[in-house]
Amino acid sequence: MIPAQDHKRIGNDDTGSNTGGMGAYCPCPLISQHVLNVVERDILLKAVNGFHKEGIKYNGVLYAGIMLTSDGPKTLEFNCRFGDPETQVILPLMESDLFDLMEATCLNKLNSVELNFKESAYAVGVVMASKGYPESSTKGCVIEGLSQYMNTNSNSLVFHSGISINPNGKFITNGGRVLINVAIASSLKQAAAIATDGCKKLLFDGAQYRTDVAMKGIQSDPVIVQGVDGVGTKIKLAEKLNRWDTIGIDLVAMCANDVICAGGETAEMPYIYDKGKYDIAGYCVGIVEYEDMLPKKSEIIEGDMLIGLPSNGLHSNGYSLINKLIDEHHIDLNDIAVFSKESLSYADEFLKPTRLYVKELLKLIRKNGVKAIAHITGGGLLENIIRVIDDKYTVEIDAFKFEIPPIFAWISSIGNIPNLDLLKTFNCGIGMVLVVGQDDSAWKMLEKHGAKHIGFVKKRTVKEDQITVKNFDIALNLISKEFQNCKLKTTNIVTYLNSGVNIDAGNKAVEEIKKIAKLTKIDGLLGEIGGFGGCFRLKNVMGDMSDPVIVLSTDGCGSKIKFALDMEKHDTIGVDLVAMCVNDLICTGAQPLTFLDYYACGKLDVNTLTKVVKGICDGCTLSSSVLLGGETAEMPGVYKGNVYDLAGFALGIVNIDNVLPKIDRIQSGDIVVALPSSGLHSNGFSLVHKILEIYDLKYSNKCLFDNKVSTIGETFLTPTKIYVRALLPLIKSGVVKAIAHITGGGLPDNISRILPKHLAVKLSMVDLKKSDIFSWILSKGNIAIEEMLRTFNCGIGMVLILSPEYEKSVIESLITYKAIKIGSVVARTSLDSQVLVNNTDLISNFYKKKKRVAVLISGNGSNLQALIDACRSPKYQINAEIVLVISNKPDAFGLERAKLNEISCVTIQHKDFVTRELFDEKISNELIKHKIDIVCLAGFMRILSSTFTQKWKGKLLNIHPSLLPKYPGLNAQQKALEANEKQTGCTVHFVDEGVDTGSIILQEIVPILPNDSIENLIERIHKAEHIAYPKALKLVVNGVL
Repeated sequence: MIPAQDHKRIGNDDTGSNTGGMGAYCPCPLISQHVLNVVERDILLKAVNGFHKEGIKYNGVLYAGIMLTSDGPKTLEFNCRFGDPETQVILPLMESDLFDLMEATCLNKLNSVELNFKESAYAVGVVMASKGYPESSTKGCVIEGLSQYMNTNSNSLVFHSGISINPNGKFITNGGRVLINVAIASSLKQAAAIATDGCKKLLFDGAQYRTDVAMKGIQSDPVIVQGVDGVGTKIKLAEKLNRWDTIGIDLVAMCANDVICAGGETAEMPYIYDKGKYDIAGYCVGIVEYEDMLPKKSEIIEGDMLIGLPSNGLHSNGYSLINKLIDEHHIDLNDIAVFSKESLSYADEFLKPTRLYVKELLKLIRKNGVKAIAHITGGGLLENIIRVIDDKYTVEIDAFKFEIPPIFAWISSIGNIPNLDLLKTFNCGIGMVLVVGQDDSAWKMLEKHGAKHIGFVKKRTVKEDQITVKNFDIALNLISKEFQNCKLKTTNIVTYLNSGVNIDAGNKAVEEIKKIAKLTKIDGLLGEIGGFGGCFRLKNVMGDMSDPVIVLSTDGCGSKIKFALDMEKHDTIGVDLVAMCVNDLICTGAQPLTFLDYYACGKLDVNTLTKVVKGICDGCTLSSSVLLGGETAEMPGVYKGNVYDLAGFALGIVNIDNVLPKIDRIQSGDIVVALPSSGLHSNGFSLVHKILEIYDLKYSNKCLFDNKVSTIGETFLTPTKIYVRALLPLIKSGVVKAIAHITGGGLPDNISRILPKHLAVKLSMVDLKKSDIFSWILSKGNIAIEEMLRTFNCGIGMVLILSPEYEKSVIESLITYKAIKIGSVVARTSLDSQVLVNNTDLISNFYKKKKRVAVLISGNGSNLQALIDACRSPKYQINAEIVLVISNKPDAFGLERAKLNEISCVTIQHKDFVTRELFDEKISNELIKHKIDIVCLAGFMRILSSTFTQKWKGKLLNIHPSLLPKYPGLNAQQKALEANEKQTGCTVHFVDEGVDTGSIILQEIVPILPNDSIENLIERIHKAEHIAYPKALKLVVNGVL
């Protein structure tokens, strides 16, 4: 007979005491045909031959208990009877007559009987035991529901074990194991579900049974389902009202509702979005067994019913049209909406969150009561239902069978919208449509959630539309009557097209994308682009993974997109999108499998979209992943004209043993290996745009720092390098302990993410090949080296940490990627940065180490602020940074300026020192401590000693409010006025032992106006000082003087 497996322990997962058996299933797929052959040859035949050899005549049942071990099958026992509960799952699958078999056994005619079992059938039996079993049993408990269950479940058998009948004719418990509920189905999983579910309907006090019978034998075949979506121009309405509390619900609902039909990254982008504006994209992942996937198109037949679940209003589609109506009719969104049943405002009605259907639908799906589900989103009722129905059928919906909310009648009325456009744009009151069998009543569990039978599936004639919504005109007109005299009513016809959304262009784009996406197909892909969720079968890629882990990643391209837009070059930005996601995935050790994209734009240009998607497909090919699907959103009002933005979503898989980083294995002495980048990759572009603005550089300007390309624009659009194929073999070999993708945050932020807290890395850039693009940014942007390292990858795309013994082999394996060792892991000596970079000045031959400047103040510090701003601005090109501020007064406002700019500040009060020399010595020591190169006096109201001025000679600057040598000392402005000077100004000079007698560096002239007051003149000289001091400092630190 066919093999069966029983479950001896009382509890799930084989826990608790041993029993006579708590359930069984048959056939058991855990025993292969090869092992069965071994059992027959080495156990069963040997046993029978043993009878003959010993002269034992035996006619009957020989039941062998076998255990499968790593050393092969082992025999536990033989019984001269049918096993229990194995018998109850084997015999229902027999097609041969059991009496014939037993008679032949008695008459020694077994060779005349053909033993047949049902094909493609499985039986699962779940034992129900009484309270106290197996130590004791409880008798006399009435069993409810048994007779009804046996009479109404044709695919189940209930075997009585410990059952009796009381004087009232009721079934009662009469032993430990009371009964076994056996279900027969075409799959083991389905049979297990029916048998277990049936036990819930058989009730008696203290009943206990296992819910995991047959789970060992169910071979999981998981399919990952992924959905990506946004909320469209509903976000514009949220922005207009400054109400964001429900828009996140919409985002989740739009994605999760799509995924159920098959069973973030934050970026500040000032060159794409205006301040305060943004778009959002969502990504949802679900899992379903392959055999349970929806839609089951092949099972849908004529007569199947359509069940509609009501929407919560507009949900998140059609808002471009809504925004057009709001603008055209000047609707005050705070007014009570004329269509609102709850007397809500227009704002509240329009911003009602999209309904989530997951919780209620999952219960029905798990009962195998659904053949297909359609999420009614963009495309409305007319275009979404037919996505789950074979084109040989049509569906007919009756609008009298569901409620059309007044909001849709109001939209139709004031917008003069044709009914066909309404049905193709909005959900019209139905958020989800289910296809169920005509005799299936399980869907009625959703009636409490508003579910209604709204239509049927019918055979389709040749020229018949695939979907019709009958009585829609009548049903809508009945509701629209109250809006027919609405003052807002327009004579113009409003459509999605004249609202800025071209559905036909969108459909054309989908067809183009389908053709391109086919080029990325890999093993595991199910279906094609166009379903509600993209599906990928994990079985095809899991290989020998014992414990696979799913890894998800999302990213964008930042304001690099502006380069693509301005240059009208869209064929490589898609590579960047994929690279940013899959390079993150590989850092976890995961092999990229699937990719989904979100493309949002102001006006859909099919040609542009096609080029972008072609780039995405190129990226998928380079990373051995498949473009599974995506979302294209045309959003006039959120994006201007041809502007678009992208978001990417990648999914990968890795066995638990190979998950990175292996932080517990990283130790001092490990080495750091770098893989060079191909340029900026996709980070730091907002800063690059600023540099181009300041210098009025065009993308078409000749590129002087990259001889591989001709223009600046081309070099900055160099695609991000994809490292997947290089790193996967190393990951699988186990030699890599950690990987860091060097993106936003640069080397310091990204490497620290993979290090244990007690360790750091010490890096040297000396052997890194010079990258002229970063040299150019440094020199043009006048950027501090620390900021450079935190903003850009500085020539390094990936960093690996590994043991020293693997250095040579790893670098040799990555020779085509020009991998080099750049440092090692060391003990962390402080709570400062975990990434210590030496030789950073060698990043560029063009870069000179910035001079460290200290500013001495006594008051407001306006000149201090001018110096800070100028040193940090790429406009001035000052090779210096203000690193220290010293004040002799603790309440000087200039100290606050320093703190706000995160500059070290020290107060040294002169009154705390007996002599001026001791005071000056303290200041000098502080300057030395901070390694100061230049000292600027800015309103420092102390005369410095000759010892101090001599020590800092040529490094000490001051600014004076006159055109020296005229009017040194105090009250210079007053003296100029009293002398009837035509002009005065300010002078920046070196400081010597005299009072304002040092060599002059630079002067700025300020005219003295007729009737000038001392206050006005001082104010204008201050403004001149703010110009002169930065200019003079530049002359000194840049080596001109």
